[in-house]
Amino acid sequence: MDWLTVINLIESISLMSMAIYIALKFRYSDTGLRWVRSGGFRQTTMYVLVFGLLSIYGGLAAVPLLSGFISIRHVGVVCAGFLGGPPAGTVVGLIAGAHRLLMGGNTAVSAACAAVVIGVAVDFWRRWRPWPGRITVTEAAVATALLEGLWIFITAFVAGDKRLALQMLNVTAIPMILANTAGVACVIALHNSISDEYGLKADKRVMASELAVAAKVQKSLLPEISADWPHDWEFAVLFKPVWEVGGDFYDCYQLDEGRWCVVIGDVAGKGVSASLFMAAIQAYLQLLVQSRTRASQILASLNDELCRRNRESMFATLALLIVDTRTGEVNYSLAGHNSMVHTDNLGGVREMGAGRAMAIGALPGVHYHDAGCQLGWGEMLVLYTDGVSEAMNGRGEL
Repeated sequence: MDWLTVINLIESISLMSMAIYIALKFRYSDTGLRWVRSGGFRQTTMYVLVFGLLSIYGGLAAVPLLSGFISIRHVGVVCAGFLGGPPAGTVVGLIAGAHRLLMGGNTAVSAACAAVVIGVAVDFWRRWRPWPGRITVTEAAVATALLEGLWIFITAFVAGDKRLALQMLNVTAIPMILANTAGVACVIALHNSISDEYGLKADKRVMASELAVAAKVQKSLLPEISADWPHDWEFAVLFKPVWEVGGDFYDCYQLDEGRWCVVIGDVAGKGVSASLFMAAIQAYLQLLVQSRTRASQILASLNDELCRRNRESMFATLALLIVDTRTGEVNYSLAGHNSMVHTDNLGGVREMGAGRAMAIGALPGVHYHDAGCQLGWGEMLVLYTDGVSEAMNGRGEL
C-alpha cells in the first residue's frame, strides 16, 4: 500500500469525522436536545440518516489498491449501532448493502451481505454487551476489528468467483480492517468528547440553578428591617455576597420590651459550606439569646456548641450587641471580628474594638469579654465584615 492510498484514506476518514462532528454537536446542542429525545424514535432516525449517508460516502470514496478497493463503508454501519443502538445498525447495514449491490462487481453480493450482517452484529453487541456504560474507544476498536472478520469470512465464501475474491482479500483485508477500525475509533472518540462537554455544561446549569435557589433560601434566613424597632431608632442593612451564597450574615432578635440582640458575622471561606455553617450559627443563636443576659455569655455558649459538632474545623468571626433602646446602653462582645465604628452627633468617629477574643468554632472553653458604650440622639454604630475593609478597586488595590 503506497503513501497516496494512505493519504486518500486519511482524507476520507477526516471528511467523515468532520460531518459526524457537526451532527453530534447538533445532537448535544440545546436545539438538538429539544428535538431529539434520548433513546427515542427521533434519535434513532437521526443516526440512521447521518450514518446511512456516511456509509454510502464510504463506499463511493473507496480507494483502489491493486486488484481491489479499500472502503470505509462499515464505519457508518458500526457507529450507527454503537451510538444509535438497535435497530440503527441493522437499518444502516441495509442501506450500505443496497448501495453496494447497486455498485455491482464480483463481490457485490458478498459485500452487501457483509454490511447487513455487520449491522445486525453490532446491534446485538450494543444490546447484549455484559458491561454497562458507554462505548469506549478501545472497545469500539476491538469490536470493529472482529466485525471486519465477518466481512472477510462472508466475502471469501459468498463471492461468485472465490479465487478472485481470495486474491482481492489477500491485498485488501488488513488495510480494510485498519481503515475501518481507525475510522470507528475516531468517531467514538469524538462522540465521547462531545458527550463529556455536554455533561459538564449540564452539570454547570444544574449547579447554577441550585445555587440560585440556595441564594434565595439564604436571603430568606436574613431578617428584613424590623418594624418593631422603636420609631426613634433606625436599623439599616446592605448585604451583597461575592458568590451566590456565602458566609457573611447578620441577624437581630427582640429579647424583651426594650432590648434587642444584634449580631453580624463572617464565616471563614465562601460558598455553600460557609452558608451552611452560617445557618447553624443562626439556629444556635435563636436558642441562646433567650437564656443569656450578657453578650459574652452568648458567645461563650455558642462557641462551645459549635466546637462540639464542628468536625470540619470551621470557624467564624462575630460581633454581638445587646442594645437597650430605652436608655441607649450597648453591651457588646467581639469574637475575632472587625472593630465597630461609632459616630457621634458632632461628627466624631472612633473605632470600638475592646473585648475582642478568638473566633467562634476554633477552640472550646474560650472566655469572651464584655464591653459597652452609650448611644445618644443622632449617634450611630456601623458594623461590617471584611468585605468592606478588604474591598478592591478595578486595579486590584485595597
